Amino acid sequence: MARGGRPGGGELIQEAIEVAVILTGMRELRQPAAQERLSAQETALAHRCSGEQESSRADIAERRAAADALGVAPPAEAIARVRSAHRLLIEEVEPHEEAEQDELYPVLDRLLGGTDAAADDRSGHGEFKRQEREKRRHGHF
Repeated sequence: MARGGRPGGGELIQEAIEVAVILTGMRELRQPAAQERLSAQETALAHRCSGEQESSRADIAERRAAADALGVAPPAEAIARVRSAHRLLIEEVEPHEEAEQDELYPVLDRLLGGTDAAADDRSGHGEFKRQEREKRRHGHF
């Protein structure tokens, strides 16, 4: 988060990058060459990840509301909102990112003909984990 507890532009940019990576992958998956067709399992994976990306929009709104509450809402309410947003990050966003990393990106790499088609998205996921380790190391949450 940016200074003052407000979501930074970087967070919003990262979310936009993730959506762009998924959409690019989905576009590529839509009309693959005959030898690059998706298996039924890969198609289900792509649909699942796309649905999870849609539901993450609500998570962004909750994180934004938690940040907006800081300095405005009573301290106990603000802390409760921040903890709730943090719980969303740990219980929903982090597992989603790990599933993308472990399951979706290898499929995208194969279809896009590269060894790291989603490098930008992967680096954002790594930054999330690094920040989470820092918070835990300093006793936050």
